[in-house]
Amino acid sequence: MKTRIHGAKGETRIVRKFLIIPRTFNGERRWLESADIVERVDKFNDWSTPAGTPYLNWVEIGFADILKPEDYATAQPEHRPRCIPAAP
Repeated sequence: MKTRIHGAKGETRIVRKFLIIPRTFNGERRWLESADIVERVDKFNDWSTPAGTPYLNWVEIGFADILKPEDYATAQPEHRPRCIPAAP
């Protein structure tokens, strides 16, 4: 079953999450609290398949209270995302 990402490549959103697992962005670590996190849709290749299937995924790029809106497009994620294949 494929999961459809509701967003185009480069689109951003801010989501509120309760951080049970510690998150670190730009050297600031937070956990056991609610935080607004900026996410962006990025394209990756799943190299576990012979053809390297491309997929889109929401990737956490930073805390909303630290990251400026003009930096959303250039911020780099701190870790690799979970694989969610893009629907055709």
